[in-house]
Amino acid sequence: MVGIRKLEQYVRSGDYVMYEYHQHYECEVCYIVKGKKGIYIKDRLKTMEQGSLLFINSNVRHRTVPISDEDYECFVFDFQPKILNKWKALVQDFDFSLLFDRDYLYIKGEWIDQEFVQSMNKTLMTSYTYNIDGVFYHKLFEYVLYLVMKTGYDKEGQFRKHTCKTRSYEVLTDYIEKQNYCVTLEELSIKFFLNHYYICHLFKEIGGTTVLEYINTHKIRKAQEMLKYTDKTITEIAGICGYDITSKFNRIFKKYVGISPSEYRKSNRTNTK
Repeated sequence: MVGIRKLEQYVRSGDYVMYEYHQHYECEVCYIVKGKKGIYIKDRLKTMEQGSLLFINSNVRHRTVPISDEDYECFVFDFQPKILNKWKALVQDFDFSLLFDRDYLYIKGEWIDQEFVQSMNKTLMTSYTYNIDGVFYHKLFEYVLYLVMKTGYDKEGQFRKHTCKTRSYEVLTDYIEKQNYCVTLEELSIKFFLNHYYICHLFKEIGGTTVLEYINTHKIRKAQEMLKYTDKTITEIAGICGYDITSKFNRIFKKYVGISPSEYRKSNRTNTK
């Protein structure tokens, strides 16, 4: 496939050693399926254990060294970063430099959605084996987006868990705030390749509120703007904000604002003529 140097899953002896450093134009991603291995990136040794994930940037020197006598199994693929360019414009919420301006990104298994990553690995392998280009490149892009979401490291490559979660939270809330329509949990999950549970947990931990409460607050703010600055009917505004039943919109609006939409309009009306 264009832009792909290798993609393979293999078992290797624990005493395997790569005596010479090597580097290549392609970026490399390695996931440890079982066991553990050591890898020097320039002069820094990283110990990869089961479930951990490593991204090595283009033209960064690295080599594998023994860590344990036991065999290890890993999933590895290399890709040319330029093949992602056509998709970058479609996901403007992501700052790709967070990933590609560093030598490497190492993520411990405990901070990874294992089911999600293993599913991506399986789909990549299957689509690569059977030369299904469309599925393969889409899944590759999902993989890179996932890595971008996990950039919670300082310049020394040390992981800062809170920073990673804060970054994810900021990306999600920024997306919600920029939309002029009703955002759903399902939409966030699909767009940012994060499962529902992780998103809900993230909002509660970082923001101190549920994702539904955050979305509702955003929708009510949008409703307040339309009530104040437009001539749209309350039913129209309710529909734009994602409420099919006007009475439900009225109830939630009053819960957050303290008065009904019609009362809010009367007391805050701005001439739109």
